[in-house]
Amino acid sequence: MNAEDLDASQHLTAHMLATKQTDAAEALLRQLTRLSLRASWIWRRLGMLELQSARSAEAINSFQRALRDDSTDACAWEGLGEAYMRQGRYTAAIKAYKRAVSLDTTAIPALLGMAEVYIKLGLHVDAIACYQQALAMVQERGRGRGGEEDGQASLPVWIGLADAHAVAARDHHTNGFYGRAAESSQHALEALATAAAISSGGQARIGSIWKIAGDVCLLAERLGTYTQLFSTETLQRLWQVMAGRRSALHTWTLEQLADGEGSSEQAMWHWHDAASFRIAMVKLAALAYAHAMQDWDDTELCNDLSLAFYRLHCLSRQADRPLKSAIDCVQAGLRHRADSALLWNLLGVYTMQMDARLSQHAFIQAIRLDDKDPRPWANYGYLCLHQLDVDLAKEAFTTAQTLDPECVSAWIGRALLVQSDDVTERMRLFEHALDLAGGMNAEAVHGLSLAWLRSAHDSAPSPLFAMRKHLEGQPDDTAAWHLYTLLLERAQLYERALSANDAAMATVAASPSSTQQATWVLQSSRARLLTALRQFPDALRVFAQLDDSNDQQAAANSNVAIIELVVRGITQFFCNELADSLTAFEQALTLAADNETQRAQVVLWLAQVLWALGTQEHQELAKQQLFSILGENTNLDAIVALFVIGLVSDDATLTAAALGELVQLPADVMVLIGCGRHGGHAGYFRLPEKPVRAYPGGLHWLRGMLQPGNTEDIAGKRGTGTPGPRQIDPSASGQCGVVARKRVETRW
Repeated sequence: MNAEDLDASQHLTAHMLATKQTDAAEALLRQLTRLSLRASWIWRRLGMLELQSARSAEAINSFQRALRDDSTDACAWEGLGEAYMRQGRYTAAIKAYKRAVSLDTTAIPALLGMAEVYIKLGLHVDAIACYQQALAMVQERGRGRGGEEDGQASLPVWIGLADAHAVAARDHHTNGFYGRAAESSQHALEALATAAAISSGGQARIGSIWKIAGDVCLLAERLGTYTQLFSTETLQRLWQVMAGRRSALHTWTLEQLADGEGSSEQAMWHWHDAASFRIAMVKLAALAYAHAMQDWDDTELCNDLSLAFYRLHCLSRQADRPLKSAIDCVQAGLRHRADSALLWNLLGVYTMQMDARLSQHAFIQAIRLDDKDPRPWANYGYLCLHQLDVDLAKEAFTTAQTLDPECVSAWIGRALLVQSDDVTERMRLFEHALDLAGGMNAEAVHGLSLAWLRSAHDSAPSPLFAMRKHLEGQPDDTAAWHLYTLLLERAQLYERALSANDAAMATVAASPSSTQQATWVLQSSRARLLTALRQFPDALRVFAQLDDSNDQQAAANSNVAIIELVVRGITQFFCNELADSLTAFEQALTLAADNETQRAQVVLWLAQVLWALGTQEHQELAKQQLFSILGENTNLDAIVALFVIGLVSDDATLTAAALGELVQLPADVMVLIGCGRHGGHAGYFRLPEKPVRAYPGGLHWLRGMLQPGNTEDIAGKRGTGTPGPRQIDPSASGQCGVVARKRVETRW
C-alpha cells in the first residue's frame, strides 16, 4: 500500500480499530504523521487511541495538531475536551466542549461530557441543563426513526440526568437545604423510573440505574419532613420494573424485608407519616441494591445492601431480623472477598453489641488489611469504650486522629472519654466534631446538647440550630425532640419549647413502641414549661394527668423527683392551693436532705408557702426554716428573705440582724452571688461600674469587667487609690426601709 494514499489508509485504520487491532492501527497512524500530511483525521484517531490507553497528556497534543489542520473538526474538539477533563483542566474542557457543540448542534457526546465536567465543578444546574438539551436532541432525532430506537439512544442521557439530580440532592443535604434535596431526589427518581422502563426492554441489566436508585432512596430516608414532595407513582414504576425481572438475590432480600404481618409487597412504597416513609425508603433502597447486584463478589454493592439492612434495624429499634440480615450480607461478601477491609470493618460494627469477641477480631482484620484507614481504628475505640477499657480506647482514637485529623468519629470518641466533671472540655471537643461534620452529625449534635445542658454556660447554645436541622430531617426522633425542648427551656424560649414538647408528644403517640415512662417524662416537661409561662391552671391539669398515670418508675431519679415536686408546689402556690403546695415542698425537702444546695432552694419556697398560710405558727416555722439554711456558706437569698420578713412583720430585731448580715458581706460577694443566682448576666457586667468609680484601685472589679462578653471600654475607669471602709448613712436607713416595705408587701 502506498502510504500517501489517504483513502486507503483511512479505511485500513478504521478496519483495524473495528477489529480491536489497536497496536497496529497506532503504528500505522504514527507512520502517517511522519509524512507531514495535512489530514486532521490522522491526529484525531491517534488522539482517540491515546485516550483509550489513558495517555491524556499525549492525546491533548494529538488533538491540538488535528485542529491546526482543521479547526472546524467537531470530533477533535470533543476529544480535546475529554482529554482536558481527564487532566483536571475543567475550564479548558468546557471551552472545548462548547466549541464542539457550536460546530455540530447534534453532538450529544459533547453535551454529555460537558455535563460531567459541570458535575465535577458542583454546577448542578448547568449539568442538568446540558442533559436536558441532549435529551431534546435525542427525542428530535428519534421522531423519524421510531420510538424504540429513540428510547435506547436516550438511555445514557436519562441515567446521566438522574445522576446529576442525585449529586445535587446530596450537596443540598450537606449544605442543610433539605427542601431542595427532597425536590432533587424526586427528580432523580423520576429520571431513574424512565431509564429503568427503557432498559427493561433490553437483555442486559444496567446496574448503575439501581445503584443510583438505592443511593437516592437512602438519602430520601433522612428527609422525613418533606414526604409530600415524593410521589408514590414514581416508586411504583420502579417497583414494576424490579418485579418483572427478579433475581435470586432480589427474592432473598424481599424475604428478609417481610414484616411477618401479611402486608402486600405493593404496600412497601406507601406511607402515612414520617416514620413509615423512612422505613419504606430504606426497604426500597435495599431492593434496588439487590437488583443491581449480580453476585456477592461485588464489594461495594454488598456494603450498600448491608448498610440498608442496618439502617432498617436502627429505625425498627427492637427488630433484630434486619441486623441479622446485615451480618449475613457481610459474611456472604467475605466468603468471596476475604481481603476486603471495608467488609471486615462493617462486620465489626454490626456485631459490636452482640458479640464483642467477633467484633474485635473483625476490626483487627480490617486494620491488618488497611492500616491507613482511620475508620476501623475509631470503631475499635468505641468497642474498647463499650468494654470499659479506657486506656486502649484512647490509644485507638489517637491513632485514628493521627491517620486523619478530620475523622469525626475519633473526635466524638475523645469527647466521650473526657471526665464527666470537665464539661467545658467535652463541649469543646463535641463542637469541634460538629464543625468537621458540617453540623450534620447526629451523635455530635446530641453530645454537644447534653454537654451544654450540664454546663454553667449561659450564652446562646450553639447546638440549637444544629438540633433543629437534625429534626428537620428526622421529625420522628422523640429523644431529639425532648432534648430540643430542654435546650429551648434552658435558653428561656418557653413558647418554642412548648411547641417542641407538643411535637415530641405527637411522635410518642404515633410510635407503637413508646413506653409509659417516655410519656411521663414529656408530660412532666410540659407541666414545667406551662409553669414558666405562668399558665398555672393548665400546668395543674397536666399534674393531675401525671397522678392518674401512677408511673412511679419514671421518677426513680431523686433529682427528677425533686424538680417535679418543686414545680408542682409552685403551681399549686399560685393557684392558691397552699395546703397541697406545702405537702409538695415538704416531700421535696425530704428527698433533698442530703444535698445542701437543693435543700436551700427548696426551703426558700417552703418558707414562702408557710408565710402565705398566715397563721403565727406557720410564720414562725418559716423563720426557723430560713435560719436553718444560713449555715457556714453565705446564703444571700435567705438573708434577704429574713430581712423582708422583718420589714413586713415590723420585727425590728430581725430586720436589724438581717441588715447587719447584709452589711457585713463584702460588696464583691454580694454582686457575684446575687447576679449569678438570679441570671442577671448583663447586670453582672454593669454592677461593678459603681465600685470601680468608688474604688479605682480595686483590681478584682476590673477582672470582673474584663470577663468574656463585656466589651465596654474601661480604660477611663482605671485610677489610683485604695478602697476604704464602706460607710452607711444612718439618715437614709429609715427612708430605705419605707421604700423596701412598699415593694415587698406585694410579693410576700
